[in-house]
Formats: sequence, structure tokens, C-alpha cells
Amino acid sequence: MGTLAEGDGGDVRVSRAFAGLGPWVVAWAVLSVVGSWVQLGLWGGSTHLDGLLSTQAGRAIANLVALPTQAFNTALMILLHMRADRSAVLIVSSVVIGWACVLFGLRTLLRVWVRVRSVLVGAGPSVVRERHAVVERGGPAIPSRRAFLLDGPLVIGGAAGGLVGAHSVVVAPFDLRIERYTVGVRDLARGLEGMRLVQISDTHLGPHVPPEFVARVVRESIALRPDVFVLTGDYVHRGTDCNARAAALFAPLVETGRPVIGVLGNHDWYGDGRDMKRQLSGVGVRMVDNDRVFIDAATRGMWDRAPAAGVCIAGLGDFGRDTMDIEAAFRDVPEEMPRIVLQHQPDAVETRAFVEGPRMDVIFAGHTHGGQIRLPLIGAPVTLSRYGQKYASGLAQGPRCPVVVSRGIGMSFLPVRIGVRPEVVEVTLTRM
Repeated sequence: MGTLAEGDGGDVRVSRAFAGLGPWVVAWAVLSVVGSWVQLGLWGGSTHLDGLLSTQAGRAIANLVALPTQAFNTALMILLHMRADRSAVLIVSSVVIGWACVLFGLRTLLRVWVRVRSVLVGAGPSVVRERHAVVERGGPAIPSRRAFLLDGPLVIGGAAGGLVGAHSVVVAPFDLRIERYTVGVRDLARGLEGMRLVQISDTHLGPHVPPEFVARVVRESIALRPDVFVLTGDYVHRGTDCNARAAALFAPLVETGRPVIGVLGNHDWYGDGRDMKRQLSGVGVRMVDNDRVFIDAATRGMWDRAPAAGVCIAGLGDFGRDTMDIEAAFRDVPEEMPRIVLQHQPDAVETRAFVEGPRMDVIFAGHTHGGQIRLPLIGAPVTLSRYGQKYASGLAQGPRCPVVVSRGIGMSFLPVRIGVRPEVVEVTLTRM
């Protein structure tokens, strides 16, 4: 019987550690190439605004391919403060490292499962030799009931998890809903009874959201035939490459002849907020960051000066990236006139400036996306709000007045929605 020479044991262990790596290396290479091509298309400029990636179907597939390595892209996005000048080297590096970690983790889990399974099934050497002998004699292989009970739930669970994951990327982000609320307003003029406002928030045009979906949102909003459209920020996801296209997508709202009034969000300021404001103003959107306009009760048209009877729609600069000038926003507003406020981030309503500020009757906000992931009994694990579930979404009661928090249209850190459909909000005002 031969013996292992000194050092042979280490070589055997090394060879076993690398055994079967070939297919994994090939998979890593292929996924890295495909993933890099997709991520460069999504993040490397504005190429995703045209062609296949500009469609819902194309973007859904691209997001599904990009999702496994999105954690590394998100880390880069945070480290680089959402800048648009990330190099191709950084984008490709995040994909290559990401897929290496994903596949290494998957391979490790499979190896652990094989070892645990062998222990639980009890397939010792004698059992294995007996089964091999049965097969060699031409007899039927006897499956292990214990192995079936172990493998069955694993396969079913894996398939279910895969379906949920695919649905959260391919279907749910584009499953648009219309959410309706009715809000009572004190001193509302008789001519404004039943006035309807449609809110569009957080479109995030960019790597996760294609122009085709934003255009669809605009069409369905127009079909509601409201009196006023209000836009509450985050028109683009990052940078300035999408500013002009984002503004152009809202032009059909203006073409209806109804007032279209908006404020900026934090993501607009991650690029160039002033440019985003110019682009939106250029297509006819009335931007009211630290400013106000009025809706006349008789005509329901938009005025720059207070009419005899009407409602004020005031906007405030983004709570996180801009300044809030409440005095400028409410200048020359009659005390008896109702005030509607647009502020991208709902947490602003809890600040002293709001609580001790002038009269406010209803506030429109966005920013939280409903958490994007909402679990049964738990709610949204992450809401981007200091107040947890209170301002995650829906109609909440703030310190001063009701707060309408839209779940938004787009997505931020990850291109997924679970239990939180994108929405357009319609609010009907009634007299109190």
C-alpha cells in the first residue's frame, strides 16, 4: 500500500478545494461581461433613454440582470454622493466583484448543504455501496424518503423565492395604481368644492425607470382630468443627463391647459437642481420652491396674485438638500385663504418651522416610496423617515394638518418593489 509523501496531504486538500471550479469560473466570466454591458448602459450616460432600454420590458430585463450586483453599485453611489461622473472602470469593477461574491456565496451554500444533507440522510459508505450494487445488478435504485423530504422543500422554496424576486423586479415596479383620498379644508370657497388634484412624485427617470413608464404615468394622470397637477420632486435619479428628457415627459400635462405646479426633491439636487428647475420651467411647469401661486375659485385658473376667493399652493425647498423659506413661500397670502403645501420630504412637517409656522391645510409629500418593500405584519423595514411607518405612505395626520405621502413612481437604491405598487395620487377637496 502506498503512502503519502510529506506535503502530499496539503496538495490533495488544495486540489479538492479547487475541484469543480471550472463551471463557476465560466459562469462568473459570462455574467460579468453581460452584467457590465447592462450596467454601463444604465449608468454610463443617457444611452438608456433610447432604444430597448427605454422601454418597460427592456428595462425590466436589464434590472433583473443588474439586481445581484446592485449592492455594490449602491455602495459606489453613496460613496460618490450620487455623482454622474463615475468611470467605466468603477462600474465594471462593481459588477465583476459583485458576481464573484454572489457566485462564491452560492457555491459555499451548496457545499454546506451537501454536507448537511449527507449527515441528515445518513448515507454512509455501506449504504452507498449497497445502492451501487443494486444498480449494477440491474435493479431499481431506491430513493431515500428522507432525502426527498429534505430536497423537496429546498427546491420548492428556491423556486418560490425566484418567482417572488422576478415579480418584484419585472412586474411590480410597473404595476401602476391610482390612490384616492378626500380631504376636508376649512374656509374652502364654494367654487372649489370637489376640486381635484393629481400628484405625481418620485419618477426617478434614470437607471431603474425608463422613459416609457414615465410617459405612461403622465397619460394615465391626464386621463383623470383633474383641476390641478402637483409634482413633488425627484424627477431624475442622479446627475444631469436625464434633466431635459424628464422635463419633456411632463410637457403633455401642461398642454392640457390645467395648472402644473412642482417642487424639487433631494435627487434633483444630487445633480444640478437649478438646471432641473430651468428645464421644468421651460416646458411650462410652475416651480414653487419657496414660492407660491393661487388657484382662483371662479375659473380654477392659476394666478400669481391672491384672488378674491381661492386657494394658495405654496412650495418649500427640499428638507434635506435645499433651504426652506416659509416666509417667502407664504408672502401676501390672506390669512383666511386655505393653503396647500408641496414639500418633497414628509419629515419636514415635524420641524419647528412647520409646527410654529403659518396656517397650512394639507401637505403633499413623497420621498419614502412606501419603503419599496412592505412585509406582512412588519410593514416597511426601511422608510427613509425618522418617524418609521407614520410617513411611509398614505394619508397621515401631521402636527398641523393632513399629510399626503405618495409611494411614488420610481425606485431608489434597488430596482424592486414588494407589496408597494407605484402610484398616482388623486385628492379631492371638500368644505369643512
